[in-house]
Amino acid sequence: MDAETYIAAVTDWLRFWDAKVYEERIGPQPATVGQFYDRLLVSAGSGAYTVQVHYCVALTVLGSVDAPFAVHDFTRHVNAHAYATTRGTPGTGTLEVAIAGLISPLVHATAAAAATAAPNTTQSGTDRPVVVDLTTGQVHTHTGTRLGGAGLHLAANFKVRQLFRPPGEILPAPGHGGRD
Repeated sequence: MDAETYIAAVTDWLRFWDAKVYEERIGPQPATVGQFYDRLLVSAGSGAYTVQVHYCVALTVLGSVDAPFAVHDFTRHVNAHAYATTRGTPGTGTLEVAIAGLISPLVHATAAAAATAAPNTTQSGTDRPVVVDLTTGQVHTHTGTRLGGAGLHLAANFKVRQLFRPPGEILPAPGHGGRD
């Protein structure tokens, strides 16, 4: 599978979730960006409440993901874009999930390790780097949770697993049919 086909399949899922999808420069990289909102039930003390979760998903294609810097830098730029474009106030009713997808035919081990490390998490959200190796068919991302903010991490993990399947297993979004 080539990068454009992979991004088109991810874009179908974003549109299925009613995301606003557009092209944007994220840091130095051209990217396909999808933004959407969801609700998350959070328990606190003796009660529960819902919060708005803003997902900002950015995908870019690189010839090679050869260093942790590439993963961290793109993720940092996606995070900044997410905060700049949210319609809520991060940390006070809106949680941010910045998902940075780097798609490449060549992924070095150090970059894969950077993507699978515990993500940056604050009171107002979390970052999720995802590195997709088109040659080996592997998706490198953190899949664990933390006790603090477990609900947010589980929700982010679900969205990442739905969007970023291994290239040989990627499924079309419901109602979008297959691709040639």
